[in-house]
Amino acid sequence: MHPNPGTDRFFITIPASWSATLRVYDTYGRHVLSQQYPGPAITVDASTWCAGVYHVVLRDQGGEVLTLKWVKE
Repeated sequence: MHPNPGTDRFFITIPASWSATLRVYDTYGRHVLSQQYPGPAITVDASTWCAGVYHVVLRDQGGEVLTLKWVKE
């Protein structure tokens, strides 16, 4: 995931064989975004989000889960 911290968007590279469901939650656990992405590149537009810490959860079609943290300045 890059850039981290960032301002208006971030990028994630996933294996080309993945089809991932991305979910984003703010610091308070409120759901911000759900989106389905085919691999290998994900671009997330966060330009309208408030500054803070966001938890990014990726789940592949096999159920594997990856949790990341992103900071919006």
